[in-house]
Amino acid sequence: MKKSLHFFVAALLVTLFAAGATAQPASGYYKIQNRATQKYVSVKAKYYAKPDATEADATPIYVEVGERIVVDRVPRYKVVGLSGGGYDVFGYLNHAVDLANMYVDNVMSKGNNALTPDEVALAHELIGQYKDEYGFLMLDEIETNAWALEIKIPDVNDPTLFPEVHEHAIAHGITDGDIWGWAKRKVMAYLNKEGNTTDPTLKTLIKKYLDQIDCGHIYMLTAEADDTFGFVDELDFDNTGEEIEWNLNSYTPEPGMSGYFRIMNAGTGKYVNVYGKFEADPMLTADEAKTEPGSVIYVGMGDRVGSLAQEVTRLSAQGRNVNALVEKGVKLAKDFAYDFVDKVIANDPSFADYRDNAINLINNYQFDKTVFVTSVPSAAGDAFYCSYTTPSMEQLANTVATAFSLGKGQGWASRHPYWFNFDEQGQAVSLNQQAFWASAKDSIKAELKLLGYADKYPDLYKRLLANLNRIDPGVTYYLKADADDTFGYVKSDDVEAAGDAAKWVLDPVVNDGNYFAVAPAVAHTSAAEVKYVTTLYTDFPYTLPDGVEAYKVTGIEQQEGAKGYICTKAAISGKVPAETPVLLICSSSDAEDCKLEPVDEFSQNDGTSGAPARVTEASADNLLVAAYFDEEAESQNLRALGENGGVGFCMPASQLDGNVAYLDADQLNPSTEEIYYIFPEEDVTAITTVLAGADVKSVKYYNLQGVESDAAAQGVSIVVTTLSNGKRVVTKVVK
Repeated sequence: MKKSLHFFVAALLVTLFAAGATAQPASGYYKIQNRATQKYVSVKAKYYAKPDATEADATPIYVEVGERIVVDRVPRYKVVGLSGGGYDVFGYLNHAVDLANMYVDNVMSKGNNALTPDEVALAHELIGQYKDEYGFLMLDEIETNAWALEIKIPDVNDPTLFPEVHEHAIAHGITDGDIWGWAKRKVMAYLNKEGNTTDPTLKTLIKKYLDQIDCGHIYMLTAEADDTFGFVDELDFDNTGEEIEWNLNSYTPEPGMSGYFRIMNAGTGKYVNVYGKFEADPMLTADEAKTEPGSVIYVGMGDRVGSLAQEVTRLSAQGRNVNALVEKGVKLAKDFAYDFVDKVIANDPSFADYRDNAINLINNYQFDKTVFVTSVPSAAGDAFYCSYTTPSMEQLANTVATAFSLGKGQGWASRHPYWFNFDEQGQAVSLNQQAFWASAKDSIKAELKLLGYADKYPDLYKRLLANLNRIDPGVTYYLKADADDTFGYVKSDDVEAAGDAAKWVLDPVVNDGNYFAVAPAVAHTSAAEVKYVTTLYTDFPYTLPDGVEAYKVTGIEQQEGAKGYICTKAAISGKVPAETPVLLICSSSDAEDCKLEPVDEFSQNDGTSGAPARVTEASADNLLVAAYFDEEAESQNLRALGENGGVGFCMPASQLDGNVAYLDADQLNPSTEEIYYIFPEEDVTAITTVLAGADVKSVKYYNLQGVESDAAAQGVSIVVTTLSNGKRVVTKVVK
């Protein structure tokens, strides 16, 4: 009896594998060609592939090859991974194993012939053993680069292999020894059970092939005359031709792009800006984007395989990671599923015995959590579609329903009319998708309220609710730019009609092109020159050009013989690390002269959690604090950069502005000074010495933005006096 569990799994797996696969002793991507028909494998949909394509239209298949084994005295190679077209064949194996384990717990452990607890444990052990010993395909080399793709069905009807299984099965009247026949009957009964929600294509495959498969045989994949897959018993090998032979033609994917980019909408020409914890929009002009840290976005892509969409492995800016936000959305979907299980049990307590199985299935359920991009031409050049498929409530609920239906008799679904659709005979035929989605939305809204979104982010909360009411589960949506420079989305059927508004151009952030820079406005005048000062905080590291210096502030000290305190600074040479609040001192106020080039060292921020959202506590080696977005300050004595009798941290602040660094004066002694200077007080005699014995050749005036004029403007002006001895004197006037 116990060994029959292996073949409850095997009966499912054989039909799954028949959907198409192949491999060779070198893991990688291949275009797989049948030698008889000369046609290639193409994955059409889930559970559906055909050997009917040209080489150009073939689906690249990733094949993971395991160890070399000998089966029936013939050397073969294990195939332990097989995926293509976005589908993973071995993922179906894991699901079949889950079903087998649930069958043991929900069916075989109940009733007159119920397994004992020790037998239940042994049954689970046997299922795991099946997965390890038989849960793979095999490659058998017929001639050079001509492979037979095979699967072995062990002979569970042989009583000498597992005598205790046969003894138990016969003693309890489960079967007369034909365990394989028993397993096939159980599979068919499960598929025909009311409320069963197995994919219709998979049902058809199982019913088509199950009766043709016997245990104790090896089966080989074939290409049929109508360009479909079939299989043949290895015993009939002498009667076969090249239809069982498959050529594995190596395919090399195009490496995916990665690095720091600005993302421009091809329709509006506007760039994406991340300006809040959960807020971003395509809102910036090219000039605005050049000095906006929120426009510098890290994009990582998986390899490009054929015409398939590429996986976005990382999409982050300002310490926020889109992939992590998608993870949170998936958690909400799973929370709904947990809630659904408890609702069913509350309505019908007899389901309580099956709760653990349902929860286990939910935990193991694999959502598609991937954002994809697809290459597409646009009026603005090479571009991408960006898409995401929302979690399918129907698929998840089907998984939960499977856990219940395995343990309940005929008619269980009829007791839950809200959740199912019924045919004319009153039989439950499918889950009511809209009912599940309505319940899921209620759960998501409740979760958002619990997290405080309504109070903390009222505008965002309203926007989320509006989008939630428009979004359906299990649907692919494409990102687009709306006319008001905000993000929108369209369904896949409407993406072409959206035109360039649904296309996005990736523009690398580099100094000789679409650069990132600062444009400091606070000026310090000395006897020799003018220095321009600003602060910065980014989630990316960057290199410094000539004329730009970066500093941490490590403390303060009293100026000798002068009034007030001056900041002690520690220079950062070459590259500023990510997430480091700094003081920048520049020789120019022109952004063209203050370009900061991001450095792709993304491994330091690996994972899905993203970079820290802020550095609001001063560290031992840096008294500057900052945040990515505007927020209230934690320090009670925060000082912003400004000018008050000299340049320094002098402006009391109660709020952190995004990407701006502040001095945490709470960490200082004394902490009550009006200003903590950045530069030493000027020695006036030095200027006098420069002026002695020299004539004035020219005088030029500049405002704090660096614009030249013939006379001092209203406010602060920088006066540059050029002398006959070649010296230059810089002073400041206030008008």
